[in-house]
Amino acid sequence: MDIYDQEHMTKLPFKFDIEELKKALKDIEKYASFDNPTGQIGLTHTANEYEGKDKRYEACGSFASKSFPTENDFTEFNEDLKDTYFYEVYKTLSTMYNLGRVRLLQIQPKRCLSWHIDQQERIHVPIISNSGNMLAILNKCYFLPADGSSYIVNLILTHSAFNGGFEPRYNFLCSITGYKKNAVTNLEKEFDDEELLASARKLYKWSYTNCNFPLKDQILEKKKSE
Repeated sequence: MDIYDQEHMTKLPFKFDIEELKKALKDIEKYASFDNPTGQIGLTHTANEYEGKDKRYEACGSFASKSFPTENDFTEFNEDLKDTYFYEVYKTLSTMYNLGRVRLLQIQPKRCLSWHIDQQERIHVPIISNSGNMLAILNKCYFLPADGSSYIVNLILTHSAFNGGFEPRYNFLCSITGYKKNAVTNLEKEFDDEELLASARKLYKWSYTNCNFPLKDQILEKKKSE
């Protein structure tokens, strides 16, 4: 059995050219910088125009407590980046999902993200990784090698990511706003430990109502109706 075909993560049928991903990463750093408070670069942006908008970074950071923009507002892939391999990855993944925010994430060595939840499943495509990079979901840790593989991950559960290695980790990350007919999802899987899940929910400082959290049954109902 594939070690990723478990309750929180599934490997997708898409495999990308890892050398092209690395080249695109190098090229994009001429256009934007990871040297910002989020350590991220946005590839999608909203259609709205407003003072101070920077489409390179509009998708960056946490949106858990924001009323606008929402994931659904990120409908535009940056025109300046459509000649990069990242646009090919975006178009391929869009055959299975409706995508919202699409970002490149950097985690510096010996750094860890806070324990949190997201409002939807997300797609991960590791670009540069090392054996010290782990994605922790509830009580399980996953290592995602940077070999061009893509994964859908259930991040509506409490999770974190850390880089215990000695070089920066880079990841292509997509938020999912809708499922197409052939979509792969982890949301139909049963959780092994409902008590652990309930405890994890209590750790999060926002309630599901305040965060507009899409409950599991609501997501499944939406998927069935599409």
